[in-house]
Amino acid sequence: MASAVMKKALNPIKDSLILRVLSSRNLRFSSVATAGNPESDDSSSSFTFNEKINDKDDSIYVKGPSSNSQRETTSVTMPMSFMTGSIVGKRFYQQVSTREADDGNGWTVMLDYRTLKTPSKRPLKLPTLSLAKAIAAEWEYQQTDGIRPFTMPLMKLACTALERVPLTRMKIIDYLMKKFNQDLVFCRAPGDSDLTIGVFGGLVMEGSLVIKVIEIEVKCIGLPCAIVVGMVITSKFGSPKPEGVGHGKRQVEKIDPLLQWVESEFGFKPVVYSSFFGGKQEDGLVNAIRNLLKKTDDCELAAIDAIASAAHSLVIAIGIFRGKLQIEGAIELIRLEEDLQVDKWGLVEGGHDIDIADLKVQISSAAAFLGLSSRY
Repeated sequence: MASAVMKKALNPIKDSLILRVLSSRNLRFSSVATAGNPESDDSSSSFTFNEKINDKDDSIYVKGPSSNSQRETTSVTMPMSFMTGSIVGKRFYQQVSTREADDGNGWTVMLDYRTLKTPSKRPLKLPTLSLAKAIAAEWEYQQTDGIRPFTMPLMKLACTALERVPLTRMKIIDYLMKKFNQDLVFCRAPGDSDLTIGVFGGLVMEGSLVIKVIEIEVKCIGLPCAIVVGMVITSKFGSPKPEGVGHGKRQVEKIDPLLQWVESEFGFKPVVYSSFFGGKQEDGLVNAIRNLLKKTDDCELAAIDAIASAAHSLVIAIGIFRGKLQIEGAIELIRLEEDLQVDKWGLVEGGHDIDIADLKVQISSAAAFLGLSSRY
């Protein structure tokens, strides 16, 4: 099962387009690989991260054993750019494997004889063998010419679940609930009113220009007049297509089934708004969502947080968590508005396509992490 899920999650990462977009990120991180742990009686070695390395130092250092060491040790110190889009040094290990944790509680990943550790030098204990094998596959995937950390989303999520979530659980839940009222699925395209009627119609072709005209009546003098509200130069993208009603219809077709599921699942009907700032949902629905988040384990909350951040929607994240949405369906809902604009004006190469690739990586990796970390 692990290999099948990982193949689906990692296939998009092999695309050079995705490597370019992820390599453009400006995150800062560092790591230290240590063969041997002088502070512990455990004979196993470790791979860990350290934030105290010089920001400007992109070299990899190999440090020999100290004179006090009782056995031969070496350490490999990674630069601060470990979690950026940069290629970090050369692959320093030959074989990747998994084994059961020393205390029998969980699974660990081995790089040769080194035990993989978290950024704070704690053992990377993973809840399931499937997740351990998936993370091992990420490390095995690394090329001999260098380690590409941006191709290891499961490793990043595992470190988040083991280190960040236990310390900041309530802050994560409070932040998710703070954004809940502005959830993507609660925002609807406004319908026509006295001010907007006809805005999406009345396209007049003139040469290579498209002139949009609104027919209004000037109240003070009672005479009709035409106002040119905008011009668009037609190019290879072709003429713009009318928007308005079609947009609202797509939202009803695609999003309403999810809102109906929320009502049946939690017993409260969500309220939709035509404002970007959203509105207030019923207290019962808010409390039900909060209680659900409180009952999640650390891996589940880390995945929900990652999906909600990428999707701008906690409802979509919970839909994936509860099995209501699959990856493809979730991505379609997330991109509903932008895809409408692409249909109307055309796809911008080097822009929209990169956004789509990046979104697929974020959603699919978090969804795979949810499935692989589950003990059931």
